[in-house]
Amino acid sequence: MLNGLGVVLSQPESPGFLPGMNSAAFNFGAGLSFAVLPVVQVLGGSSSITGYAGGIWLGLVITVLALAVSFLIPRPASAEMEPAPSPPPATPDRARGGSPPPSVWPALTSGG
Repeated sequence: MLNGLGVVLSQPESPGFLPGMNSAAFNFGAGLSFAVLPVVQVLGGSSSITGYAGGIWLGLVITVLALAVSFLIPRPASAEMEPAPSPPPATPDRARGGSPPPSVWPALTSGG
């Protein structure tokens, strides 16, 4: 969903820019967590509950900050105002899973 929102919010000349930035930020955050969380655990005492609790609390703080920053994503007003296209009406025989139209039968039976 977030990549689709990035395509909608991107400039028309570069629709892949925001999804690419989202992927880069996700990977940067994952790498940062592997660098920071073990340090907090070791500083709190690697064999004690305090170290593990410190890592969990830091992860919670990072998650809450990410949630707060997500509210800064603008809402795509133009995408919300476009009505959805109506589907084409189904013919009675195709809606029930009937046979193909007669014009297709010669091609199916002759092998070509």
